[in-house]
Amino acid sequence: MILARGTDCLASWNFSIPNRVGQDSIEQKWQSGIEVLVDAVSVAVAYELLCYPICVQLFCGVGQAHPKSTVEINNARDLGPALRQLVAAEAVAYGWVTLIAETVIYSRDGSRRLRDAFGLDCVVESFDVYVTVWTRADVWLPFTVNAQPQPEVAALNAPRLRAALEAIEVLVGNPAFAEDSRFAKVDGYELRNHVVRGDVLDLQDMGYDESWIAERWPDPDPAG
Repeated sequence: MILARGTDCLASWNFSIPNRVGQDSIEQKWQSGIEVLVDAVSVAVAYELLCYPICVQLFCGVGQAHPKSTVEINNARDLGPALRQLVAAEAVAYGWVTLIAETVIYSRDGSRRLRDAFGLDCVVESFDVYVTVWTRADVWLPFTVNAQPQPEVAALNAPRLRAALEAIEVLVGNPAFAEDSRFAKVDGYELRNHVVRGDVLDLQDMGYDESWIAERWPDPDPAG
């Protein structure tokens, strides 16, 4: 299942990119961030977590809900140049880019490509540069957000997510920072459901209803 936009991601990991705070120029910060982002996309594509075409949205400043620019990238060769051109053309100081594409999700009945299951951001601030990996999907969890068991789905998908995050850590040279979300507990690069007194929490327990599910596939049989 994939959660609708308008609420928090199911989970996210922030990889801080080493830079000389107060010394690196804005251009240098963006350059280092884009270099890591492009390499991270290569990792994600190799694990089928991102599939071209990729939508790139550029946001400026803090707290603005609408992107300043949006472009679609169709291949790996164009990604780096397009990102650098986009930032330069808009004369961006601080801000972020987010990459949105389809992800291959596996189930016992086959695979489908779904949007918003996996994404990458590059954030440039005055005090930090980091790449964020985020997901709005529950396919990495042993239970769905409706507390239904999905061991086969998790076994087919979670190892790819973990392997990609481990590879991005190697690229960056730093482990990611992550916190539990209202939907999942983050244990390094693995996700677990929230459990209270032996019961797996579902959306209703978290204060949500079925309208927050944007995509139900693969929705397991309640009997498991």
